[in-house]
This record gives sequence, C-alpha cells and structure tokens, in this order.
Amino acid sequence: MKTMGCFVILLSLLAGCDKEKKSAEPCDPTKLSCGDSGVCLFDREKGDYYCTAACDPMIPDACDDGYTCEPISDQENRTACVAKVYLKGKVFDLTTGAAVAQALVMAQHTTDGSGTDVSTTGNDGSWKLELRVIRNSHGDPATGAIYILYASAKNYLPYPSAFRPAIPVTLTQFVLETADDPHSAWLFSSPLTEIGLVPLKESEKNRPTISGTVAEAGSGALVVAECATPACPYGYTDRRGNFTIFNVAAGTYTVTAYRKGLYRERKQISVSSNDLKDITLAPVQFGGGTVTGSVNIVNAPGGSQTSVVLIPEATFHETLVVGIIAPGLRAPEPPIAPNITGSFSITGIPEGRYVVLAAYENDGLVRDPDPTIAGTQIVHFEISASAPHKELESFKVTEALAIVKPGATGPEAVTGSPTFEWADDSSEDAYVITLYNTYGDLVWEKEIGGVSGSATVTASYDGPALQNGMYYQWKVVSLKKGAPIATTEDLLGIFRAEN
Repeated sequence: MKTMGCFVILLSLLAGCDKEKKSAEPCDPTKLSCGDSGVCLFDREKGDYYCTAACDPMIPDACDDGYTCEPISDQENRTACVAKVYLKGKVFDLTTGAAVAQALVMAQHTTDGSGTDVSTTGNDGSWKLELRVIRNSHGDPATGAIYILYASAKNYLPYPSAFRPAIPVTLTQFVLETADDPHSAWLFSSPLTEIGLVPLKESEKNRPTISGTVAEAGSGALVVAECATPACPYGYTDRRGNFTIFNVAAGTYTVTAYRKGLYRERKQISVSSNDLKDITLAPVQFGGGTVTGSVNIVNAPGGSQTSVVLIPEATFHETLVVGIIAPGLRAPEPPIAPNITGSFSITGIPEGRYVVLAAYENDGLVRDPDPTIAGTQIVHFEISASAPHKELESFKVTEALAIVKPGATGPEAVTGSPTFEWADDSSEDAYVITLYNTYGDLVWEKEIGGVSGSATVTASYDGPALQNGMYYQWKVVSLKKGAPIATTEDLLGIFRAEN
C-alpha cells in the first residue's frame, strides 16, 4: 500500500492510502482548509467531508488499485486519489445481434484529442475503458465531455468507416458500479456505447492482421496500410502507440501514421497468409507540411461558413467521395465549429498523399457538383520532405439540398421500403437518386423529373430487398440540362434497415 504521507494525515476513502483509515480532520469543501496541498473530499461511509492527502498525477502508481489521481474542480484543481471512472458498452453483429468477441474499442475526446487505452471485448462483446475525468469535492465526475468511439474486429468493417460516420457520445449521468459499495467505480453507458459492426463480405473474411507500434505516438493516431486500390485498411494507436489493422488482403503495403504534428517513417511490408507483427514506425526528421487555399461560397444563405479537411488518399472512396479524416488536419482546428468563409491554412501535415475536401461536414454546404466549372474538381496532392508546402486553387462551395427523411440529422432505423424526401431545388429539371450499401456497392439508382409548386420532393424505393442490419446511404443530385447543380450533404441520408 502507498502511504503518501499517512503519518501526517489519515486519508479518507477517496485517498490512495489505507482505505479503512478515515481522517479525524473534518473540513469545509467551500474553503482550501487542508494543509500540505491536501483536498477536502466527501467520505461516503461517514457522510461528511474530511481532508485527504494530495497525489502526484505524474506518478503511474500514485494511488491504490481502483483509484486514480485527478484534479478536484472546486478545490482549485488540487489533486487527490478518487474512484476510477469507466466508459462501458458492447460490440455486436448488426445483422444477427450476436456478440463480437476480441474486438478492439477506443474512445477519443473531441476537444483535446486525447485517447483512452484500447479495450478488447469479452465473449459477451462487453468492453470497459478508463476515462480521465475531473471531479468535484463530493467525488462526482464532471459531465459534458464528448467522445468518439472506434471499434474494429476480424471479419468486420471498422466503426466509424468512410461510409458510416461516428455518433458522438456525451457523458451525462454516471452511476456507481456497485450502488451499495462506497469504494465502487463510476460507470457511464448508453445506447450509443452499444456498437454494431457490419460483417465483411464472405470473400473478404479470414484475412491476416498486421500490428505494431508507432513510436511515441500515444493514442488516436490513424495508421493506414496503404494499398494500390483504395479504400485501404486502417486502425488507430492506443496510449502506448500500439496498433492493430484487421482484414488485410495478401499484397504489398506501405504502413503510414497520420495525425497533425506526427512525423514517422513510412514502412513497406508484404502480407501473405499469416499475421504480421512487430512493425515499428520510428520518428523521422521532418518539419511538417502546410497547405493553403480558399473557398468560394456561392448560392448559399448569407453568413454560411464551412470547413476544410485532409483525408489520406489511401482511405478515400472515389465513388462515394468519402474517406477517413486524418486527426487534427482540418481548418479550423478541431473542435472549433466550421468558420471558413475564404482563405484557409492547415499546418503540421505528415508526409503522404491526401485528398482535400471543403464543406465535407454537415454544415448545410457541399462541394459544387458541376464538373464543367472551375473549382469543383476533387483535388489530390502530396506532401514530402522535398515539397512540404502546397498552394491550392479556390474551391467552389454551394448550398446543400436539405434531406427531410430518412437520415436528416444522423443515422436512423428504417422498417420496410423507405420513401426518400428532400427539399426541392427550384432551378432543376430532373433528379438522380442513388442508394449505396456500407460496402460502397450501388444498390439502386433512379432518375425522376423536376418538381414545381412543392417545397419537397419524394421518391419511393423500388429496388432489391434491403438486408436486415445493413447501413445504407442515399444521395440526390439535381440536374439542369443534364448537368449537376446541387446535391445532398456528404454525411447525411444514412439509415439502417430493420426487417
């Protein structure tokens, strides 16, 4: 047991010393009344506040098992040992509902980009991730933090994917893991921590896994096994920089790490029929790349603002025009809301090939789909040690066709054959509706004539039967004399079929 100054002050239950010893020194939580940088914390067993010794958050084992060293918000962020906090959930097969064992799950804070360690699911698909959460003097965890979950498993598509955006998880109500145990850990779970994975096509199952370490990367770096025909497989690093990429077909790859300010070597590998382990990406001498450019927002409401993101080319799906955003490589920098109205700059870019997309997020704007005018083409570029700076031409951005249903604000469940509804484009003479499944396959396409005198347009699905549990995305493009003039948002119109 760590004593941490118990000879001066007997610690309360929330301290990292002997949990059976209670301080004889009551305190007032509205004051800094505990000496030696001690903290006034609530003792759940005695029902009152007592002084507890401070701890050093830089020491890994500063607290006993089940406790962690965290700042106390109403004690001027002095630190003390408090019961741990966990995010909890399950991973399951979306098509069958069965638990998915041996899946990897990680959570990343949307504000500071910090990531948790990686949890491996049990036979029942359950996982649990420790979170670093500031506390108050009652010992309660602060609420309001927002996390993105990442999950991957052998024989399943990863979550999120280029086609299926992640749904943010906001920490609200915490509960004690064991209600009648005052030493119990805190837990948070919700329907959003139940992660459904879509199985791979049969022809893509039972492929090898590659794993290794991105030196000194910490958690949340995107690691891509770059291949000849995107979209290529990828994974994320844990707190120790370790990564695992599932479902890698036989072939030659370049393993590369992507995150703002992270510069690591690009390593070529060959995959056959066996798993490949112990791949290490060492640091390289590189000062970081920069890309500059501007957006031109036209035919959109006044005050419209957007964002610009960089997507590693190896994760980009050319048909769906979607990909995995490299962490931190965005203007404005995350988590700032879209605010670009003209010029932009993105710095700290690792070496590699990228696709740059403006108005990719759900901001009511889209890249102008008309290929016959300047500034509407998809731009690919490369950052290298010999050419670290890239200046791009202006991107033309226009108002998106608003989706009414399904998937107007995010993924939703749909039973039976859906009816698609969207806002009318007053200058069109035709529409093309397309439906893709989560594999990126075109499931259905239909052209209908223009509409007048109605605020919205509808089209009923009359294609092949939809697969239970499968995610789909529908898109609409409005046409004028055969040329596209507007389209729906890149990341909306997503639904899950439930038969």
